[in-house]
Amino acid sequence: MVKSSPFLDVGLSLTSLLLNAAQLAVTPSPVAVAGTLDASQRLWGDICRLSGKDKGTRAFAQRVAERLDDRLRTVSSDADEQEIRGAATAVGALLREVSTDDAAVVEAVRHPEGLGSLLRRRAAPHRELVAASAEPFFDALLPAVAEEFARLAPGSPRFQEGALLQLLDGLDRIEEGLGDLQHGQDEIRAGIVGIHDRLNDFASIWPAAAPERIRFGSRPARAPHFITRGEQEAARRFVIDAAEPLTALTGMRGRGKSQLATTVAAHCEEAGWPLVAWMTASSREALVSALAELGQCLGVSTEDAHSPEVLAGRCLDRLRSTEVSDRLIVLDNIESFDDLRDLVPTGPGLRVLATTTRTQVPGHWQQVPVDVFNREQ
Repeated sequence: MVKSSPFLDVGLSLTSLLLNAAQLAVTPSPVAVAGTLDASQRLWGDICRLSGKDKGTRAFAQRVAERLDDRLRTVSSDADEQEIRGAATAVGALLREVSTDDAAVVEAVRHPEGLGSLLRRRAAPHRELVAASAEPFFDALLPAVAEEFARLAPGSPRFQEGALLQLLDGLDRIEEGLGDLQHGQDEIRAGIVGIHDRLNDFASIWPAAAPERIRFGSRPARAPHFITRGEQEAARRFVIDAAEPLTALTGMRGRGKSQLATTVAAHCEEAGWPLVAWMTASSREALVSALAELGQCLGVSTEDAHSPEVLAGRCLDRLRSTEVSDRLIVLDNIESFDDLRDLVPTGPGLRVLATTTRTQVPGHWQQVPVDVFNREQ
């Protein structure tokens, strides 16, 4: 007997959320999602075909679970299988909580790319029920689930029609006896050209999330004999797994803060993040200059830009308005957080990792204190 994925419960809960969202999109109430594009509504309708088909729903969820399983194979943890399933159960419970909240489901239909932020805001009480050794799986599951939802939800900037159709199209081969579902898939295959035409119109409103990869700034090279430190794992947990927008490595000079930051940046580059930037932030002037240069790399208009401050402002606007994607900006060697006033980059999926000798950072920053090197390091 084939062993089921430990994330099947998450797959079932995510499928349930998709079904609830589809029901709203297809039959919107006046206060719900009125104004949804016809093309998007038709695709939501395709998801609705699963409603009431228990075996078909389970097959759909199993495929989602298998994708989550593949994504989380690289998560490092001492958790055993039971503890990993416990983390998955907690995430499944969180998804079911969101799925039963009408306001949250409406928001998911309107802004599918925002599900990750919604899950993080509600995650704390569920995370408390997870074994400490399985917390990395819980933290990694949240962005993975959000990405799967965005991939399968019509209306998302990252919606992949092929991914949705593949899941729906395969159901008739997985489960016999779903005649009406088979009929629906035949209609989808027969009308695929029309769906493509509608999606082209849809894409003109929400551009595809495929920005060119930008590598900006001169970050230090990784030391050839660099030894992994606990602070490195903490930084990666905040920046990569939890997608915290603001993280600061703090400590006296010579403790390797920049080397830790460059290791995180290198990991993001190797993972193919579309933007990885390194900026010197030792003064306000240095940061303004770096943002102005990055803005030009991002293609902001230089028309009537008579000063670096204007270009820096346009760069920040571009970062805020870009569709959701994993992005990293390192602010190295901050002398004073006052210099960052109105200059801290923000945007969907954007993380800022700072290094500073300051032991106190503003309360909305996640802090990772960097200790002195031990003998082995």
